Amino acid sequence: MEDLPMTDAQNAPADTSAKQASDQKAALTPPTSEDMDRGKRDGSSSELSELELDDEEDIGDIEPDHYWDGGKIPVFKPTMDQFRSFKKFIDKIDKYGMKSGIVKVVPPQEWGETTDDVDEQAFDDFDYHLEGVEEFTPERCAELEQNYWKTINFGQPMYGADMPGSLFDENTTSWNVAKLENLLDVLGTKVPGVNTAYLYLGMWKATFAWHLEDVDLYSINYIHFGAPKQWYSISQEDARKFENAMKSVWPNDAKNCSQFLRHKTYLISPQRLESEFGIKVNKLVHYEGEFVLTYPYGYHSGYNIGYNCAESVNFATEAWLEYGRIAKKCDCESDSVWVDVAEIERKLRGEPTPEYIEETDEEDDEDDTEETGHDLPSPPSSVKGKPKASSRKRKRETGDKATEGKVKRVKLRLRVPKEEPCILCPNDVTFDVLLPTDNGQKAHRLCALYTPETYIIEENGVERVCNVANIDKARLELKCNYCRSKRGACFQCAAKKCIRAFHATCAAAAGVQIDEGPVPTFDEDGTEYYCDGFDLRCRFHRPRRPKFTDVDSLENNKLIPDFAKSLEPKQVVQAQYLSGEIFAGTVVENKPEELSVIIDVLPTSFERVEVEWKYLLVLDPAQSLRPKPSTNAVPLPEHLNQASSTLNAKNQKDGPPEMDTPFCDANTEFKWAEFHTATAAEVKNPFQAKVGITVPQQLWHYLGKTSTEAKAHHPHDLCKLTSLGLSDLPTPLV
Repeated sequence: MEDLPMTDAQNAPADTSAKQASDQKAALTPPTSEDMDRGKRDGSSSELSELELDDEEDIGDIEPDHYWDGGKIPVFKPTMDQFRSFKKFIDKIDKYGMKSGIVKVVPPQEWGETTDDVDEQAFDDFDYHLEGVEEFTPERCAELEQNYWKTINFGQPMYGADMPGSLFDENTTSWNVAKLENLLDVLGTKVPGVNTAYLYLGMWKATFAWHLEDVDLYSINYIHFGAPKQWYSISQEDARKFENAMKSVWPNDAKNCSQFLRHKTYLISPQRLESEFGIKVNKLVHYEGEFVLTYPYGYHSGYNIGYNCAESVNFATEAWLEYGRIAKKCDCESDSVWVDVAEIERKLRGEPTPEYIEETDEEDDEDDTEETGHDLPSPPSSVKGKPKASSRKRKRETGDKATEGKVKRVKLRLRVPKEEPCILCPNDVTFDVLLPTDNGQKAHRLCALYTPETYIIEENGVERVCNVANIDKARLELKCNYCRSKRGACFQCAAKKCIRAFHATCAAAAGVQIDEGPVPTFDEDGTEYYCDGFDLRCRFHRPRRPKFTDVDSLENNKLIPDFAKSLEPKQVVQAQYLSGEIFAGTVVENKPEELSVIIDVLPTSFERVEVEWKYLLVLDPAQSLRPKPSTNAVPLPEHLNQASSTLNAKNQKDGPPEMDTPFCDANTEFKWAEFHTATAAEVKNPFQAKVGITVPQQLWHYLGKTSTEAKAHHPHDLCKLTSLGLSDLPTPLV
């Protein structure tokens, strides 16, 4: 069953069961996304352990009160002293959750009594309690479970999901889902549903499919009121087995995305998992007023048994840092969430990090979009975030109101040196070297190569950039389409009529294709020469992948492994997933045995990802659009090699078009070809129908002038503008 309606985290009550002997075992953490080596854990779970306070009181060991329905999911009923500190409690029960995937926590009675009393007299004529909640006994929930799987394909459930907000009182400090003690609080931005709370209003059969949390985070779910939720979980020791089972059921989806289970659209019944794959699914019913916690690598799913309101959020502990470093991201979902563990660790250590600022953006950038409105209520002050906007656009207001409603955009401000090290660009990069220039400054080697007016000479083994002073003034006024800066000099896309410009050090991250090789140039007397040059094309005009490219075609492309085997650290590469945008990064480590490469994503290098070789972009020589010199071209002599305007393919004079090259547009199916004079036999139509003009009712004339009924007539004779009854509809010419 696939692509079913989904709900959010759910919860349920506790039942009776005996403790299991497996408690004595160490918690298993079989990673679903850790293909990188992990060292054995020691007493201190991370290098940040020294940040903990030493004077905290120990709340002692916490053990489950029982296991739900005799299964593997522990149910905790802590005392108020044990329950008061969320962080301490989570640390104590972590070993249990890392076995069962989820746990349930029943708050102590004192915690519920801290809320304000309800004036019952104000509701004498109205029962504000939901009816029938008490009917959801474990036996009744088991009956509904059977009904759920029998009728899952019938009826569309109603579900109000992903609504920023909280129903917790502002003054609640203990286990307030909107204000948890959480490592994610050190992030510079608020991510709704991840470090700010979401509300979920579910109905019968509203479902959340099998999944893990984003970045393998923990999550907490609390039912404020209403019917319970049915939960399913996979023990961490069965995680790999479960993944293989799901891949066998949906092999094509698994091929297209290694993290396809993060899509939250795949549902399979516990009965099938056990009968066909031997996987025992853990079950739990979650009632109002109870918490359910999910753990890293613990696959879970479930559904609402009736109308309820739940509140949920992700959170991270110190133990999670180890999992977050090796977590993998789904790149085919545009709204997938990512948390940079390195940034969290830098902030906890007090090291400088990128500064996130919120400001009004009034630039007329080509990719700006209009803000859309919504009719949803604002969340309370305790929860930051925005509800998802509707597709209905609002008209821009005039006057003072328009000034007050300026669009707010979150931008990333990077601290840069006061004086840029390169005279030709504003970037300080690690993947290129700086060379001295003929005017006493410094410039990147790439900047010198990509700028048409400049060239590099070698004197006594030292390279030097020349002709900087003669760069065209118009070029110095170009604005980089990637970094939006006019500093330095930019090159323009080689495609005709394209005005996009880029700095040399911005090119890779901007998706520019760099095609290096021999290019033709001509002397004043018309002599053709060739020299090393570049064909630089923006991401809109570079050759694109075939429309129906799939994983198999990428894996069978021999050009990619030949290129990837030679990758060295600090080398810049470009990559593109099947349905994603082009991105670039500098190589950190090449892993030929795993057919992957670890890169620091440009431009900031704050994000480190592992990319499979098959997703690397390698130019096929057959798709090269670089101008090619003819067989008559001779090497460029030294006196012309320093004539700056002839060193770039953009500024070079192209020869006549060649056979089978694209006609005008690089992506067109039409090719240049010689003119062909058609013969009489070629222009004759062999399927021409023979018409007997003298035979009655064989040839009809169309009369364009309409009648009073606005119907065109087909008279048999042009001399008579009235039609016969038979000629109102034409007879086929046969």
